[in-house]
Amino acid sequence: MPRRFARLLVLFAATSLVAIAPAAAQSGVQVEYHLSHERPIDKGKPTVTFSSNQTLRDVEITFARADGHRQEETFERIGPGRSATVTVDQPVGRFTYEVTLRGTTSGGGEVNLGFEFQIAVVHGLEVQVLRDQIDFDAGLIPIEVNKPVDTVDLEVFDRDGNQTTGETIGFGGAQGRLQVRWESQGSVGGVRMTIKDGEGQHSEQILRPIWIDVPAQIINFETGSAEIEADGIRKLEQTRQTIKDSLKDVDDDQRTQMRLYVAGYTDTVGPASRNLTLSQSRARAIGAWFRANDVDIPIFYQGFGQEVLAVETPDNTAEEKNRRALFILGNTPPRQSDDLPRSDWTRLD
Repeated sequence: MPRRFARLLVLFAATSLVAIAPAAAQSGVQVEYHLSHERPIDKGKPTVTFSSNQTLRDVEITFARADGHRQEETFERIGPGRSATVTVDQPVGRFTYEVTLRGTTSGGGEVNLGFEFQIAVVHGLEVQVLRDQIDFDAGLIPIEVNKPVDTVDLEVFDRDGNQTTGETIGFGGAQGRLQVRWESQGSVGGVRMTIKDGEGQHSEQILRPIWIDVPAQIINFETGSAEIEADGIRKLEQTRQTIKDSLKDVDDDQRTQMRLYVAGYTDTVGPASRNLTLSQSRARAIGAWFRANDVDIPIFYQGFGQEVLAVETPDNTAEEKNRRALFILGNTPPRQSDDLPRSDWTRLD
């Protein structure tokens, strides 16, 4: 008796999909199948489940793939209340299958049914948000993706939870490092991005900027050097404990995303260009001290020299309050401000 073929296209990917095929029938026997996959492809293979309106025994199911690969499975019985599930041994790619199901009915009759469908096994969509390069003030979030992206649905909210931006950005199949941009409307309280590829997969990324100011310290150095004096070490020990206590108050899912930002400043003694370089070296020295003393989160530093003075003084004035360091904990770079006029942060190696 000729076989009937039911056509069905199913994508096995990182999203959960279930598709039910039309029934194939012979001599009153109806067999249906559904294809399902509920895990990323690196955690499981596609499956096909067969069910029958009548009890079938000694069931043989053959998968003939278009590239010549064959897979055969046998089941003692399928029928009402008892299905048969086949895990399909398929590599990444799109393949057509001709599937044959043979068996015998409880009355001894032979059943020979056929199906045809395609299975596409694809890599899951992986998105990495480059948090160290986010600039909320400029309306910029860099991301890296492992496969072509069609669109990104973008929603931006202010600190009161009101949506300030809602748009779909087209990327036309670009992949690798991408930049999600929008026209900034002021302070950002949160961002939701839904990144979509052309195969029906998506990845939702939710960003809530967290910034915690740690009390500033006047850190003493040897004149013209980046060597921290003993009094400065004592102050850094206090700051280290404050940092650790602050991190304990951050939710577990955010704690792993936190960074420490160290900003260094000088007084007006000496040339401004030298002070800028000196403040950069001192900020790095402070960051290195934290790294060596059990602050195990990424650390960034930046120097502002005498550009931002806590106390306005004439040139060549040794004002202790201007020889300070600021510390900010955050899951993204801190916003630019009067104290932080630039965002040229350098990550400590």
